[in-house]
Amino acid sequence: MRDALIVDAVRSPIGKRNGTLAAVRADELAAQILVALAARLDLDPGAIDDLEMGCVTQIGEQALNVGRIATLVAGWPETVCASTIDRQCGSSMQAAMNPAAAIQAGHLDVVVAAGVESMSRVPMGSNLGEAGWFGFSDKLLDQWQIVPQGISAEVIAEEWGLSRERLDEYFPIFERALRTFEDLRRAGSASLDLAWTSAGVFDGYFEQALAPWDVAAGALLVREAGGVVTDWSGDQHAWLDSGDIVAAPRAVHSRILELTHP
Repeated sequence: MRDALIVDAVRSPIGKRNGTLAAVRADELAAQILVALAARLDLDPGAIDDLEMGCVTQIGEQALNVGRIATLVAGWPETVCASTIDRQCGSSMQAAMNPAAAIQAGHLDVVVAAGVESMSRVPMGSNLGEAGWFGFSDKLLDQWQIVPQGISAEVIAEEWGLSRERLDEYFPIFERALRTFEDLRRAGSASLDLAWTSAGVFDGYFEQALAPWDVAAGALLVREAGGVVTDWSGDQHAWLDSGDIVAAPRAVHSRILELTHP
């Protein structure tokens, strides 16, 4: 079986909702990143066998196979095939897994895995129709209780007896990976040069993958204030008052700082 290798990664700037990037169509935003990717590698887009793009809300300018539309907007040849994948929050991950499997099997040679979502221009849930979140099949609801992911995580934790303390025990796995990254960085690996914010967050870890976006004549957007830094300093965002699932445990934040700023 052949190896599937990641050659490069490019991303757009990250903006806040209804911020600067809200003026940019989702398909055009994706297209500029495709152009940047090919340019960085000095790659003829015609050599690309396929593109798979993850996208959850496939309606409006994200409809009708936005992956294919993005390749055409980018000026790539019509011979480059493309598809769009909806696996909800795992859509872009699946868009990478599928090509990897195809390459390993010998079906494809060069594939672009991508993802696009503009929640400013195409709001979450806008593809549900007039009934909104109440539009599910009665036969589905007769068999299953449909809840948001955070609530489902709480249900899983309760069913399997996973306490907050037990969940925090999974952190050593991340800790070992972090130590490896830090060892490589201190050994002089430029590709692992971490740029830290004052809050100690991985703000610039993938900085080298950033493709600045032309927002106006003579202006480049690298990042938008308020649109990139995640506050890992609190224990906020528990879905239930008595819940165990949080977005950013304080213990994790403190341990990251301890490991990287001894």
